Amino acid sequence: IRNDKRHYTHVEVKHNGDYVYLATNNFVYLGTPYGRGQVVDVDVFNANQTDVEAVQMDQVGDWYYCYEDYTDKYGVAVAKGTLIGKTEYATVPNDQQYFVIQGKEPTETTTLYVSRESNIQDLTKEKIVTVVYQYTYYEDEDDGSVKLTNELHVINIHLQLESGVPTIGTLYPPSTVLPGEAVGLKAPEVNPGLYEVLTSGWELFTSSDDADNHRNGVPFTNNTDPVYWSQNDKNFIAFYSKTYLGKTYSNYVPLSVANYHDMAEVMADKEHHMFVDKSNVDRPCKIYINDYTSSSQNGLDLLKDFVDLSNEHTLSGHSSLSSHVRGGENLEFYLRTNINHSNEWTPIANETGECFSGHLHGDGYMISGLNHSLFNHLCGNVYNLGVTGSFTSAGIAEEGEGYVENCWIKTTGTPETGVHPIFNNPTRDTEHDDRGPVQVENCYYPESNNYQMPSTAVHGKATQMPDKDFYNGTVAYNLNGYYLKKRYYQGTNLNEGT
Repeated sequence: IRNDKRHYTHVEVKHNGDYVYLATNNFVYLGTPYGRGQVVDVDVFNANQTDVEAVQMDQVGDWYYCYEDYTDKYGVAVAKGTLIGKTEYATVPNDQQYFVIQGKEPTETTTLYVSRESNIQDLTKEKIVTVVYQYTYYEDEDDGSVKLTNELHVINIHLQLESGVPTIGTLYPPSTVLPGEAVGLKAPEVNPGLYEVLTSGWELFTSSDDADNHRNGVPFTNNTDPVYWSQNDKNFIAFYSKTYLGKTYSNYVPLSVANYHDMAEVMADKEHHMFVDKSNVDRPCKIYINDYTSSSQNGLDLLKDFVDLSNEHTLSGHSSLSSHVRGGENLEFYLRTNINHSNEWTPIANETGECFSGHLHGDGYMISGLNHSLFNHLCGNVYNLGVTGSFTSAGIAEEGEGYVENCWIKTTGTPETGVHPIFNNPTRDTEHDDRGPVQVENCYYPESNNYQMPSTAVHGKATQMPDKDFYNGTVAYNLNGYYLKKRYYQGTNLNEGT
């Protein structure tokens, strides 16, 4: 079919004297095929000057360049180097347009011949046969131009006599383990092939693609190597048996690690901190805080040390934490018991520029014995927590852009003038912060604590209750009822709280 457009190639000239580089032949460079007339980069020209020519352009604009002499449909000779514009190019005949070739795909049968001198050792050696197909055709582009396309299709055929290697039974997924514990898997059954199994073992892969292709595997010691939350459903284990032909693998299974990190164990791992600062996790790490009364530090001290460390404080013997958890950000902290802190207390995130950015879930427990606010600067969230002590400031936080929900406080100290009981100075920018203005929600303090709450507060305010309501169940009823209503009106998709 006659097609005059195929003699032209589309070029864009930004400056007079610019060069364009055109392929004069079909060729392959660094594994990439190029078609005759195709515009290529200067690097390809420098490496293939026998297959590419440099053409200097003296007219700025969007052109179609004739890269070979030809006689058009009407018998007129057109010289190489002719430049035409888009309007004129649109009139050039392209009879191949709308032309479709219909037919069956070619098929090929290949026979593998084996010489009479071959033995079983020859047959069972793994073989790779590589077949390369080249396709060259003209293709209509989106801008109406026609380009000669040169494609290489590579097929690798893996030949292996199955009876020459072991067959491995099904590997079943391991049970879920806590972070830092070892995984125990039952080795699958192995049926040896023609060759003796030299060794067997386990390999760990960091992606399902690597596990599928048995590449980049690292040795894994079953029942010994600890695993962590950052590996959950992202690392895959496979069993292998090795003969002199190589390794034969079982199916692969994912690791299953619980999102449960004990604060004492996190801080005891001074080098890695149980990898809770990894960013490649599908959900934030959960860190559970106990009292640890037998230790020199209780859970609240450990929480403060962790946040200080995340804020780049130096802590003896500890490596630094990544910026992913700066100030406790991207982490969930949960109290597992009441904590009494009887020593002098320095608020968390007390230094200039620091902030607690994590999520602290009190889960209905109480922190007692504080002589200052729990947090100085709060950017994160605090839920379901009671705080008592002898403080004269706010019980939960002094300042910040954070959020406090379903909490209560009580102090034996005399509050300073103008201090608010829960969140002394909430500073959220109500015009530019998409979280909304409210920073205190459903929180309580007793009448005996003479805080001076304003009648209205744009950031929300705590509710003053008679002291007896903290003992007769009224406050507890209000705290519990808040979440019952929240679940009723919002359903199970709660963005805040537990």
